[in-house]
Amino acid sequence: MPRKSKLSKFQGNKSANDEQKALKQVKNVNSMQESKNRQKAPKTSTVTSQNTGAPGVLLLIDSNSILHRAYHAYPLSLVTGDGKPINAVYGFASMVLDALLKVKPQFVVCAFDTKAPTFRHTEYTGYKATRPKTDETLITQVQAAHEFVKKLDIPLMLMEGYEADDILATIAKTVQDNPEYKKQIKKILILTSDRDLFALVNNYVHVLMPQGSFKNLKEFGPKEVYEKMGIHPNQVYDYKALAGDSSDNIPGVRGVGDKTAKDLLTKYKNLDNIYKHLDEIAKTKKAIANKLAEDHQNAILSYKLATIKQDVPIIFDINKARLTDFNYTQAYKFFTQLEFKSLIKKLKEFYIFVTGKEPEEQSSQKNEVTSTKKAQFKINDVKTLTLTPD
Repeated sequence: MPRKSKLSKFQGNKSANDEQKALKQVKNVNSMQESKNRQKAPKTSTVTSQNTGAPGVLLLIDSNSILHRAYHAYPLSLVTGDGKPINAVYGFASMVLDALLKVKPQFVVCAFDTKAPTFRHTEYTGYKATRPKTDETLITQVQAAHEFVKKLDIPLMLMEGYEADDILATIAKTVQDNPEYKKQIKKILILTSDRDLFALVNNYVHVLMPQGSFKNLKEFGPKEVYEKMGIHPNQVYDYKALAGDSSDNIPGVRGVGDKTAKDLLTKYKNLDNIYKHLDEIAKTKKAIANKLAEDHQNAILSYKLATIKQDVPIIFDINKARLTDFNYTQAYKFFTQLEFKSLIKKLKEFYIFVTGKEPEEQSSQKNEVTSTKKAQFKINDVKTLTLTPD
């Protein structure tokens, strides 16, 4: 809790000069104190009505992407007093709160991957096969990341057989195809560290991606994607079909790299049109035309693997996605259990933004916590969707 400022008391004789001097000194002190308070006070403390942020903005959070980024951004030495690793979940909580306070959306959904293989693994056994095994230290923090999302009363969505990208893409399409939803949601922002989601960008859906520090979030519309990638959002799948993607072990066409793929897409726009003009390509680039012909099936497979599904069998409930009052006491307790003392201020700012009121002072704010109880997570299934496809 911020300490109450103590203004100096001035005592003097009743002469006009002394009174004027005293008043001037008090005025100066007050002015300095007000300036200091303005610098310290969180901007959200001035909120006077519920969720007065960006009306009509739906923030979709690629939670696995952010959690992995947090795990590698924060040191493994970040543990609780009893040795419980918290670097990933601490970083995740900090990053998500930073984004929420910056964007101030009206609607939010978090999507996670599951442990189960996806349809892409069924299509191609080599999918993501070259990735190193996920560290056990990160795996043990996933449940805590889920619990953090639930403590803020934000819908958490995941489904076996699909990736978080597929869920977010499905929600984005559902909103765009529903006139009633579009009346309430004027813009969709996808928070991610994964450029794969550039494929979803259009004039209505933008990607929000950290640039270096997570505090530096850049919004990518169609123009920004082209400036970054050298291709348009609707060419991302075509590009991967040609050049492949080493991070996901998507093969692409052997011998076709970044420059050749972009040159072909600049001239022929998409994969289908490239293959319709193989004879023309062969006249000037016979070797490339031969590679394309020989690896046609790989190109088709790679396109399929790269494509983000937009028909995951989930139900998007706009009312559950709307930010509403949440149990601050329970959220505060969760933060103190994991020793997130430095994030309490952000939690409070978020609560003020959502509710328009100050949270009640917690007992642990009055008395310094001297010991940390081992966190025990009882998963609350409210507003959580974990389904198995029919």
